[in-house]
Amino acid sequence: MENENRHDQLLRWSLIENAFAQGQGGALLNGAAVICVAWLHRSMTGDWLAIPWLLAMLTVVAVRLVTLRLGGRIFTEYSLPFMERLFWIPLAAVSALWALLPFQLWSGIRLEEVLVLALIHFGLAGRAASVLAPVLWSARFYIACLLLPGAVLFFTLPSPGAVVLGTLTIGYLLTMLSAHHWARKTLLTARRSLIENQGLLGEARRQQELVEALNQDLLAARDALASQNAGLESMVAERTAKVRLASAAIENIAAGVIVTDAEGQIVEANPAFCAMTGMSPAAIVGQPIGTLNPADHDPLAVEAMWAELRRMGHWSGEVWSRKADGGLFLERRSIDAVRDADGKVTHYVFAVTDITESQEKDERIRFLAFHDALTGLPNRFLLEDRLRHGIEMARRDREQLGLMFLDLDQFKSVNDSLGHQVGDLLLMEVAQRVKSLVRQSDTVARLGGDEFVVLVRGLQNGRVCAMLARKIIEAISEPIQVLSHRINIGTSIGVAVFPDDGVDGTTLMKNADVAMYAAKAAGRGVYRFFEPAMSEAARLRLELETALRHALAHGELSLHYQPKVVATSGQIVGYEALLRWHNAERGAVQPSQFIPVAEDCGLIGELGRWTLREACRQIAAWHRAGFGWQRVAVNISARQFVEGDLVGEILCQAEAAEIPPTLLEIELTESMVMNRPEAAAETLQALKALGVTVAIDDFGTGYSSLAYLRRLPIDVLKIDRSFVAEADLDEHGVAIVHTILALARTLGLAVVAEGVETESQAELLRRAGCDFLQGYLFSRPVPAATIEARWQAASDGVMAPS
Repeated sequence: MENENRHDQLLRWSLIENAFAQGQGGALLNGAAVICVAWLHRSMTGDWLAIPWLLAMLTVVAVRLVTLRLGGRIFTEYSLPFMERLFWIPLAAVSALWALLPFQLWSGIRLEEVLVLALIHFGLAGRAASVLAPVLWSARFYIACLLLPGAVLFFTLPSPGAVVLGTLTIGYLLTMLSAHHWARKTLLTARRSLIENQGLLGEARRQQELVEALNQDLLAARDALASQNAGLESMVAERTAKVRLASAAIENIAAGVIVTDAEGQIVEANPAFCAMTGMSPAAIVGQPIGTLNPADHDPLAVEAMWAELRRMGHWSGEVWSRKADGGLFLERRSIDAVRDADGKVTHYVFAVTDITESQEKDERIRFLAFHDALTGLPNRFLLEDRLRHGIEMARRDREQLGLMFLDLDQFKSVNDSLGHQVGDLLLMEVAQRVKSLVRQSDTVARLGGDEFVVLVRGLQNGRVCAMLARKIIEAISEPIQVLSHRINIGTSIGVAVFPDDGVDGTTLMKNADVAMYAAKAAGRGVYRFFEPAMSEAARLRLELETALRHALAHGELSLHYQPKVVATSGQIVGYEALLRWHNAERGAVQPSQFIPVAEDCGLIGELGRWTLREACRQIAAWHRAGFGWQRVAVNISARQFVEGDLVGEILCQAEAAEIPPTLLEIELTESMVMNRPEAAAETLQALKALGVTVAIDDFGTGYSSLAYLRRLPIDVLKIDRSFVAEADLDEHGVAIVHTILALARTLGLAVVAEGVETESQAELLRRAGCDFLQGYLFSRPVPAATIEARWQAASDGVMAPS
């Protein structure tokens, strides 16, 4: 039904559109017919048609012509009923006016005019039968209005042929109506066929458009599919490259990687992990991850790891794992869950790093933070912690606690003469000896250098510390074999007891240190318990050290010179430069007081350099004053001889003072030379090359190897003053002097006897064959100015040759 209504609508639109298209010619023809009728009537009768009719007809024809033209332009803008009314209303008006025309001519009309008028109407009706085929009743009404009044007009005429004409007109009317019927029927059929064909054509076009649209969609879909395929191929290639890169990275990464399924079965292990554990891939893949756990692993810890992994999807930490050979290694393990698109765990990835070595390094660092790197003993930090804890325990248990401060005697000489390697080995042996004497609950610590501390806990009285101190002193005094050297060394020990000597660690350490210095002052190799009076002594020693540093900086030091004379003639052949210190508050400070302090606090090297520099300056000053070149002997410390560039220093000072190095004589102790004879020989050879005289001071008080002594470039032996004093008292002392002199003659060395204070000592040494004498018998050490005054006052000119 809907389709039929649509076809009827299309047919009506087609007919009315056709009517508007063909009606314009009919309207013009109507206008021409009106003009022709008016002209004919005028020519035949001499009168015009009725003006109202004529004006009305022309107006209606004009309106119809305008509506037909306008209708063609606005055809699609208005509804179908409106367009139909717009066509037939002017047509009906024209029809009505044509029907009125015969009645205007009724009176006085002639047959000829009626015939002409009939012909005009027949022509209009004949054309209307075909042209107005698109409309039905308005067209038939128009034809009837054209022909029916004319037929009536024929019947009213008095002419005998009028009836025939009227009958013919009626017949023509019926013929035109029939023609219009068949024309309309033909038009309807054609229009229906056209509409159907147009519908089919439109449907075909729509189908074609649909097909084209589908083709376009198919082409677009094909392009989209091709683009998607290209994207997928690119994605697949990219993912393949990523998978290949990830696989290569896993294969070549230094960290171990293993992959398990959701149940913990190993499905893959990279070469780094296999190398780390020593297991082959075949031995790992398919095994549960738990096979890597050591035999004594904690099941609760493993279960906690898996619980957190299932809950959080990640776990990291450090665990011990097993190698193929059964050995263990510490690994840093990081585990991540791999999930599918639904969020279900499919695999676990383990990233493993062997941190055993790093752990050992960390433990080593932690150990070194609280232990001495050389001996492995606790250092100051750990000692302070244990001392603090020990004091708390002793206070709680109402016990005593002993703190023993050890300092090795003459360790600096060993270290300076034999080298740091020997010194380090010596310290390690001392640490072992001390550690072997204490209980496991006690602590032996090294503070640095040659200082050790023993912390003794759980004491009931101080006698335990005294017994332990004696054992330590005896143990350390035993000879120590270090490399090729047999070393004798001792220790001095200071003891402080909690709570008598201090209730905190700082006080106990300070008082034990003070007691240790008291032990050194008592002759070394002994122990001393702290006494309050020792604090005063320690304070005085600190003041002495401070004053000595001030003396070096502010010129309080000076050199005194003691002459050396020929034993047989008494002629002065040189001087020994001896260091003196005069303090504004203390007065003259004896060398026996400040030299040990300088050795302990590290100033001895600086004192030695000052002495050498001042001696060179004085030699140059005497020469410039006209007293000639004087030979001066200078004492050299072990630190200068071992650590410094003694040869370079002597050469530098001699050049600075502009004196020949041959005027200098250096005095060394036996221990300096004999502790490292090979190294000493190199230095002595260099000194000999400069022309410097080398003397062994205090000879006989130490240990000398005759084999080394014979090969060393030595010029002079100095007999110690203690042997000179003994030689004047008993035969044993005389024997020692004769032995030294015999040894010197054998080696071709000159001998100087120092400390000669009496004429009997001088006579004994002369008879024994001593070369040179030195002592108070000839002169005390005096300032350079005193010597200069003697030279000026001497009338006999006795002085060292220039």
